[in-house]
Amino acid sequence: MRQNIRDGVLGDVDGDGTVTISDALMIMRNAMQLLEFTPAQAAAADMDGDGLITVEDALTALRAAITVR
Repeated sequence: MRQNIRDGVLGDVDGDGTVTISDALMIMRNAMQLLEFTPAQAAAADMDGDGLITVEDALTALRAAITVR
């Protein structure tokens, strides 16, 4: 999995510098076509780098958010 994107942290779609549960929920809402992303948010949301934003990306972000570091 990619760790960083050009302008921020992979998975950090709200731009606060940290991947949180809120980011995962935003990615899930986008995957369900309930929320539109800017190009920068879409790049941050594509956790697996396949060019698509899916439920799997949201789950990956959720795992990152709840992982104790």
